[in-house]
Order: sequence, then C-alpha cells, then structure tokens
Amino acid sequence: LGDDDVTLGMSRSEPTEVTGLAGVIAVATGDSHVLALTADGTLWAWGANFDGELGTGASDGFSAVPVQVQGLSGAGEVKTIAAGGDHSLALTAAGQVYTWGANHDGQLGIEDSDQEDTPVPSTALTSVSAIAAGTYYSLAVTSGGDVYTWGENSLGQLGRVPTGWAATQRPASIAVGSRPGVPTEVEVTQGDSQATLTWTAPADDGGAAITGYKVSKDGGTTWETASGTYTHTFTGLTNGQEYDFQVRAVNRVGDGPEEEVSATPTGPPPATEHILMVQAGDGGTIVGPAPTQVVPAGDPVNLEAAANTGYHFAGWTSTNGGTFGDAASLETSFTMPDAATTVTANFAHDPVITVDPLDNETVQAGKSYVRSVLYTYEYGSGPVGFSATGLPSGLSIDQSGLISGAPLTPGTYPIEVTITDGTATGKGTFTLTVQAAPLPTVLELDPLDNGVTRVGVSYSKVPTCRYLNGSGTLVFGASGLPAGLSVNPDSGVISGTPTEPGTFAVTLTLTDGTLSVNRTFTLTVAALYQLTVEDGEGSGIYPPGAVVPISAEALSGRVFEAWTGGDGGTFADPTMAFTTFTMPPNAATITATYLPGPINPIGYAYPVLGHFGTWSGVGSVTATVDADHTQFARLTLGGSVVAPANYSIAGGSTKITLNSAYLSGLANGTYQFVAEYVAYPSGPIQLVVKRGGGGPADPGATDAPGAKSDGMPFTGTGLPAWVILLALALVGVGMRLTRVAYVKARSRT
Repeated sequence: LGDDDVTLGMSRSEPTEVTGLAGVIAVATGDSHVLALTADGTLWAWGANFDGELGTGASDGFSAVPVQVQGLSGAGEVKTIAAGGDHSLALTAAGQVYTWGANHDGQLGIEDSDQEDTPVPSTALTSVSAIAAGTYYSLAVTSGGDVYTWGENSLGQLGRVPTGWAATQRPASIAVGSRPGVPTEVEVTQGDSQATLTWTAPADDGGAAITGYKVSKDGGTTWETASGTYTHTFTGLTNGQEYDFQVRAVNRVGDGPEEEVSATPTGPPPATEHILMVQAGDGGTIVGPAPTQVVPAGDPVNLEAAANTGYHFAGWTSTNGGTFGDAASLETSFTMPDAATTVTANFAHDPVITVDPLDNETVQAGKSYVRSVLYTYEYGSGPVGFSATGLPSGLSIDQSGLISGAPLTPGTYPIEVTITDGTATGKGTFTLTVQAAPLPTVLELDPLDNGVTRVGVSYSKVPTCRYLNGSGTLVFGASGLPAGLSVNPDSGVISGTPTEPGTFAVTLTLTDGTLSVNRTFTLTVAALYQLTVEDGEGSGIYPPGAVVPISAEALSGRVFEAWTGGDGGTFADPTMAFTTFTMPPNAATITATYLPGPINPIGYAYPVLGHFGTWSGVGSVTATVDADHTQFARLTLGGSVVAPANYSIAGGSTKITLNSAYLSGLANGTYQFVAEYVAYPSGPIQLVVKRGGGGPADPGATDAPGAKSDGMPFTGTGLPAWVILLALALVGVGMRLTRVAYVKARSRT
C-alpha cells in the first residue's frame, strides 16, 4: 500500500495516503506491486520486487514506500504506464515502449526470457499509442491502429493461433480487421416523389463481417439498415428535382467509404402502368426486350431468350403474376399483370455422358468373358440405356453396362458401346480378339491334413499341386489363419509363429487368374504363455490354468516378504516363499520381494518339539517345530525341496503335516527332514516309514537319504548349556531389534 507499514497479512478497509507522493496523474497495479506517474514525468513504484518489477536495478524482496524507477531519465516524457502480474510497462511521448520485471513467459517482448531489473526498450515496436498488460502477457496499439501482443498464450490471450504454454517473446501484430470497402452495383430507381436505392456488398469486407449499411440523401440525415438489406426507398421527394444519394458499408472497425448516385423523381406513372424487369438465369441471355421498362397492365410484351452452349431452355417464370403465351418457348409473349413483376428466363445444363476409355482385350473361344462399361453422367436425371454393335456371337450387353457370355467364333471384333438417356449420348470403342481354345487347363491342389501347434512355436505347412496346359501365374492365398501365420503367395507355404490360441478352419486357395481351387483343414493352436519370475525360480512357458511351483530364496541379510504382480493369475499363498502360481490366459510377471533380515552367524536352529514318528501305511503324520509358522519358507529332504503340495502348515508353533499320498511314495526306511525359515532352519525332523508288507521299494537300509544331521548345534557340540542359552537369547534380541527397525523404516516411507 506504500504507507511504510510492513505488517504482513494486514489489509486496509479505508483509504490510506501513500507516503511521499504528490502530483500523481496515473497509477497502475500488478498482482503485488504498484506504479505511479507524477505530473513532472517521474515514475514511482512500491510493493513486491522479487522479479525486478519495481525497476530499481535489483530484485530484493519488496518496498513498503514508493521508490523511483531507474533508467528512464533519457527516455523522454512518460505518458502511459501499465502493470502485469509481476512485470511493468511504460510508454513515452515519442511512442517507445519500455518493459522490466519478470520475463519467464516472454512478457517483456525483448526476444529472450531473462528477467530485467531496470527498464529496457522494446526494439520491435515503434510509434506506439497505447499499452496494456495481463498477468503474464502484454499488448500495444500503434498509431496506425495495429495491435501487437506478446507473452503467455495458454488461453489465447495473444489473439493468435496456435494457443499453448509456449512463450511468444517477440511482439507480433494480430489481425483485428479494417474498415470495409465501397458497396458495389449501386443503382437508383426514381418514382413518384420517391427513389429506391439498391446495392450489393463491397468486394472487401475489411476482414470483419459487415454489420449493416448507412444511406443518406444530399449528405444529410443518415438511415441505417441491417447487414442483409441491400435496398432503401427515399420518400417525400420533389418531382423534377435532382438528388444525390449516398451508401456506405459498416463493420466492427467502422464506416467504409461511400458510393454516390444521383436521380430525379419523375412523377407518377399512368394508373395502370407498372415496372417490368426481364432477366436471364445462369446459362443464357435475354435477346429482348430491355431489362427494365414501364408497361401498362394488360399489354403484351414480346420475350426472347437464347441458351448458351451446353445449356437448354427450362421455361419462363414471373414473380408477380402475368400470362405467358408459351412459357416453355424461347420466343413467346407475356401479358403484363396489374403489378410490378420480374420475368426470368431459366436455363439448365445439358446432360453429359462420358464413357471411360475401353482397353482392347483378348479372350479364348468358349471361355467366360465379363466386362463392365464405366461412364460418367452429369446434369441428367436418367435413366440411361446401353447398346453395343459388333459383338461376337455368344456375348451380349445388359442395361447395367455389363458385357458377358462366352464368345464362340475366333476372330477380331471392333465393338462400339452406346449409352443414352434419350437426349445425351456417349460412345466408347474397343477391339475384342477371340482366339481358338487351347487344351483344357488342369489346376489341382492336394488335400491338407489337420494340424496342431502351440502359441509362440514356429509352424509350417507345405502344400502340393499340379498345373497342366496353363500359362497363368499361380498365386496362393489363405483365409482363416490365426494371427502370426501367413501364406507365401508363390509357394503356398503357410508359416510363422501363432500368437493366439484356438481352433481355426483354414482355407488355402490356388488360382492362375482364371481357374481356382481350394482346400480346407483345421489348425488347432494350443495356448501357452510366458511366466517371468523375478528374484525367484519358476520362469517358463505354461498353458492357462497351469499350477506352477515357484520359490524364492533370500540371500544372507534378507528375509522373504511376499509375492507381487501376476497380471491376473493367483498365488496359493503370496506370503510363502515356496508356493504355487496359477497361470492366467496371458503372459504374466511375478516378483519376490524381500525385507532386510539378520545374518545367522552362529548356525542357530529352531528346536523340534515333535518328530513325524513312524508311518505304517495309513493316514498322515505331523511334526512340531518351535518357530513362528508365518516365517516358514520350505521343507527339504536331503537338500532337495519337498513340493508344497505334499504337506500343509498350521499355526501357533509350526505344525507340518505330510499327506498320505506323499508318504505312499516313500520306501521303508528312516528320513531326516529340515524345515527352513526366513531366518534360521529347524533341527532334523525324523520320519520312519515302516509298512507291514514293505513300500514301493525297500532298500533294506535303516537310514534313507537325508537321515544325517551333521553340523546342527544340538547333536553333540560339547558346549555348556548356559553358553547355548545365552547365544539363543542374544540372537532373539537381535532378530526383534532388526524387525522393529525395519517396520519403523517402512512406516516412515
């Protein structure tokens, strides 16, 4: 507000005098700054100055009191000022524009986007009479009436296209139109104490729509008409006195120059006389009488018109009654009605029929021949008829222009085709050569066996054929192929890699241009799609609905978190490192994610609370591990992973149940399993398989693969019990601290 009060956020509800200013003749306001011009030509500014908009030579925040704008002392008298969002403009008496402040959208008009802290002249503008500024754009009007704009044009502020955020750094003029030209075909018709002025629109509307016309008499009173009106009648005139009549066009820019004509009212015509106007429409001329005359009602007038080349007479018409002797004749009489009227001779374009060029052709005797005669029909309403002369026996032409049949006798036949609508005629000629028939052509294609392939797998099928006594070029084609397969038109080989599944009825076609044969076979494409497993195992190509085992193994210092992705497929349990994924009907990508985890430096193993025990051939068996079942990763036997489908996991401590189907496949013997978790493994879990009659195979040994437990800390390490307990306690504390730190880190992100 310029009152030296810098209390931020405080507004004024009453006018407050600006400090230190007198003799102010103009002010301008931007978004957060103010300009003031005093009578002595000094320019002052206050408010925000973050972009140099105060013109003090610096961009230093703001000024709460007026400061003098620098750099205008040699510019001459400043007569106009303007303020944009964060830029300023000044116009001198000499017509020079100065700008300063923000320039990120080219609003200073100095052909770059650099901020200016003091006024700089715009070299692209001269003889400017007015300036204005928007938020991020500027405008100027020259003494010649041209409008220049520059800066931001996101909403069409610059009055030009295209619009957009791109800055326009150089002032450019925009088309705002000019005054219209002079009206054309200005005529005046005098009557009894009146005169009727008529005209047509000017050839040049000045780039802006005509909004109306101004007419006057002897330069006096002016009457205005609407834009679509081209006539005005002056009444109350003195018969025998000459008058000057003026008309000018008007658009949004202003009045155009006037056109003037003179006329002298002649007094009233005889009571029964009226004005007759005679005119010709497009395509003809009037031979007689004169275009305009006064004719007593009931008198006959001889009319004569002539049609131009390519046109024919279409009859006489009258706008206000009267009687024609023969309205369909170029020469006729017209009886004048008891009213003014306009008689018109109407013409229509003659119909034109043009036959497209007909190439000479050769055909074999006894062979089918078909040819369409193409043509262009203009200015007619039809219908048209076709005829032909010179056709060999066996051929004829129908009324659609189709020549067809099978010529019987060899020879050379000049043929002329005629098309007519009864008035216009078009002709075309060609020569048809009929050759003696050769030996019959044989074209055969052997049957094709049905085929089976898969999506994404290369496929090829090679046909066999026979072609005898023919001279054409054999071309193969195929329809019904699945996407990814195509046919070689020369060899007929169908090949490629199908990309869509399904059962396809494929038709292979062979032609020499005259004969054609085809064979159909069924191609079954089985659906297979790529599964990509990132940071895990299980990638491959599978059919939709396939249940794919997947696994993820954390490196040291990480623990498995979950499976993500799938593109429509489903996980048996996305929180299990070893689980299954059901394929969707498309390619899929899944990703194993991991959490930071502790490293197992001391080889700790979770205690086994209950072993599988002995299985005697009936039911299932269950073991219990003292570990959180949600951290379970997989079950191994002898270093090999046991498929998740062979067992189930229950909560609390981990309860692992081997199903009977899996147990039935094990031979009698002793097995050592290990349950692996995201942090540590379990100790060995023992299973004894002992059927009464023996299993599928009985090796006769007491220990099966995986029965050993070397390296586990609870199989005779020799450490005192208190050392083991202390180690377990430290590991447990470390795991909890690591988990808490990780959870906190995730909650922050």
